[in-house]
Amino acid sequence: MPNHYGRSLRIWRSKTKPDDSLVFIKNWVDSLHKELVRHGADKEFVMDMLQAASVYFTETFSDDEKAEVFVYTLGLLSPKR
Repeated sequence: MPNHYGRSLRIWRSKTKPDDSLVFIKNWVDSLHKELVRHGADKEFVMDMLQAASVYFTETFSDDEKAEVFVYTLGLLSPKR
């Protein structure tokens, strides 16, 4: 995997999850989304970032936290009411 995932990936890998995992999850999803939007025209970067995020997601989050990531992400995608 190339090493051009951006600053966010380096930050994710260097941090341990705090006790308040909801704040960490929000910040993680938001930073991932920001990087993907910023580099949306670079398909290779986007695919590398998604692959790295997938590995991080699988290795880092508990089952309950994975559900929280899913729900938070769905919330971002849903229309505001």
